[in-house]
Amino acid sequence: MTITAAADYGNVFGVVDYVVFISLLFSSTLIGVFFAWKARHKKDAEHFFTGGRKLAVFPVTMSLIASFMSTNTVLGVPAEVYQIGTQYVMQTIAMVVVIVLAAEVFMPVYYDLDITSVNEVGERERDFFKKMIN
Repeated sequence: MTITAAADYGNVFGVVDYVVFISLLFSSTLIGVFFAWKARHKKDAEHFFTGGRKLAVFPVTMSLIASFMSTNTVLGVPAEVYQIGTQYVMQTIAMVVVIVLAAEVFMPVYYDLDITSVNEVGERERDFFKKMIN
């Protein structure tokens, strides 16, 4: 089996590909502009990071999936499965366990502590240890 360069396939991006790509960029831009315009009067970090703690399950789920899935994951997983075979399923099972653990154990603790970001945990720990030392 020989590996050929992309140039051997001719024009990789056709007219339809450009139309789809540009429409994707344009629609993503419109979505961002719309929600920025809609929330233009809400300028505090709490609302920005947590959505005022009034978000439904679907947008939170999509946000978590987007944060877990990177370009490297999308491009690398098929190559990894091709290289090592179905053993990759073991990593997938571990990821599911970790996601459930994070959602059911850690997130409720952060929510109950009214923490906006993980950096606040470090700040609170630092303040706690400063009080202990003094």
